[in-house]
Amino acid sequence: MASRWKLVSEPVHAVPHTDSFFLESNDGAQKLRIGCEPRPGAGGYMPDGNGGVASTALSTRQWLAANVAYRPGDVIVCTYPKCGTTLTEQIVLLLLNGGDAAALDPLSKNAANSTGKVGKVWPEVCVRPDAECTGARGGPEEFVHMTLARFDGLPSPRVIKTHARARDLLGVRRPAPPADPPTSSAVLADGAKYIVVARNPFDAAASAYYHAWNPHRSGWPFAPWVEAWLQADAHGGCGGWASWLRGWHEVARRPGGGGSVLWLHYEDVVRDPAAEIRRVARFLGIDDRDDSLIQRVVEGSSFGAMKAAAQAAAAEGGRSNTAEHLRKGKRGNGLEHFDELGTEESLRLQGLLRAAFHKGLDGTGLKFECSHGVTLKANLKSE
Repeated sequence: MASRWKLVSEPVHAVPHTDSFFLESNDGAQKLRIGCEPRPGAGGYMPDGNGGVASTALSTRQWLAANVAYRPGDVIVCTYPKCGTTLTEQIVLLLLNGGDAAALDPLSKNAANSTGKVGKVWPEVCVRPDAECTGARGGPEEFVHMTLARFDGLPSPRVIKTHARARDLLGVRRPAPPADPPTSSAVLADGAKYIVVARNPFDAAASAYYHAWNPHRSGWPFAPWVEAWLQADAHGGCGGWASWLRGWHEVARRPGGGGSVLWLHYEDVVRDPAAEIRRVARFLGIDDRDDSLIQRVVEGSSFGAMKAAAQAAAAEGGRSNTAEHLRKGKRGNGLEHFDELGTEESLRLQGLLRAAFHKGLDGTGLKFECSHGVTLKANLKSE
């Protein structure tokens, strides 16, 4: 189970509070950059190595923490990257609009800030001070800037996306964290609803291999990518998969938190969508006995329907997004990536992942049904 790679960093002198991260082979023969090369941008945004946003400039993070407020009725979809975000957003939006899939825009990931249609907003990447919201801005459509006044003026219930660790959660207008905040408890907005989605680490790591800066397309072999993904606490904007889940699990389990937090497993949503959609409906105060509505939501949130809608919108032209973010929508194919490496390397990486799983999640009792009969279950007591 020995690691064959080590994480190294170098300061980016042109961008304060920012490091470039690399994975270097133990023999020093290879060095792979994690993520895109950091660069200043509008609002200080710089892509990080894990699809997160912690590399947003410190001044912007401070402004967001001090100004963004969530309100009663808001629905916040909380996920680690590539763990069911777009699917869950689609389900929530369909439940809230009577199951009308035609009103949504999967191509933009239902970005209300870009389309002006029914949709969600990702405040960490798009809500900005007025001065930064002038002129056109390229890139993903859910990154299109919107003013705080426009965000505050959206009709209720607003649907909000976040990949933030529980400790970094926006929404209560509190003093901003320092550059490297200590671990602290999340503060939930009164009356808001939080839906947390968990996905097994084999599938999450494999899906992230094709996401954001796309390690696969960037020439990374899969094996070092897994090792980098497991070390995301040091370089990822959202932290590591296990620590992210642990933080949110503590929020969901604390006294008084259960009524405002719904915990879903991506595998359950894919395996039995109707049952899980009914759970979401009940959580949102929507009649889960309305079989017609539930069926419309099942159909409108299916991978095939979402992919087809996104491809049709892309074919019309004039859009900056592609449908590539809708890759497979399946559960259980992550282990196939490990198996393709050969038995010895697959077992080594699986051993590293299992060790990280237990180190990060023992004490929670969390359980994940993977594939090939593999189950990961954290102990109820920490070792």
